[in-house]
Amino acid sequence: TDWVLVTGQPGCGKTTAVKTLVDELRASGASVRGFYTDEVLSGGQRVGFDIVTVPDGLRGPLARKGAAGPKVGQYGVDVEGFERLAL
Repeated sequence: TDWVLVTGQPGCGKTTAVKTLVDELRASGASVRGFYTDEVLSGGQRVGFDIVTVPDGLRGPLARKGAAGPKVGQYGVDVEGFERLAL
C-alpha cells in the first residue's frame, strides 16, 4: 500500500493538489482511496472543516468553531464522525 500525506500552511493549495492528484490517478485507471478535508465557509469566513471520502465523495463534519469535542485550536472535533467516514 502506498500512502500520501500532504501538509502545509493554510491556503497554500493542499486540498486543490489532492483533488487534482485524485482526478489524474483515476483517469489513469489507478484505484484511489482515502479522504481529504475541505474548509466550510459561512459569510466568507472559515467556520470549520468537513471530511470527504475518496472515491465515493461522502461528506461529513470534521470540526467546527465552538463545537463540542476535543479542541484543536478554536475548533471542536467530531471524533465519531471522523471515525465513521475515515476508518
